[in-house]
Amino acid sequence: MDLAHRVAEASSDVAKCFDMGVYQEMSMQLELAAYEKSVDETARIMKTLISNCDSISDFTKSKLFSHLSFKQYGKDFYEELRSDLVKRFCDEETFGYMSGNIYWETLKDKSHKK
Repeated sequence: MDLAHRVAEASSDVAKCFDMGVYQEMSMQLELAAYEKSVDETARIMKTLISNCDSISDFTKSKLFSHLSFKQYGKDFYEELRSDLVKRFCDEETFGYMSGNIYWETLKDKSHKK
């Protein structure tokens, strides 16, 4: 598992180096937390990803990629992405180990009310 943690950390560092945004920096961490069934870490990362999903296209604003043209996404795109994330994070098969976690239970309750 030490190697998996090093790879996840390296992935996060690369995302930072290339101005990829918080979402890209944290996404690999979620896979690892879920694999380890680390409830608190999974909840922390879920919260970060949901609140930073609009950073998924941050690289398009980076000087590193200023020579390229990118499609700009509107508020609706990010709201749909956020909604999809919540739906996926509430999947019992994948994240059932989160049962009993206040954040996850609240997320599930909110997603069912939509």
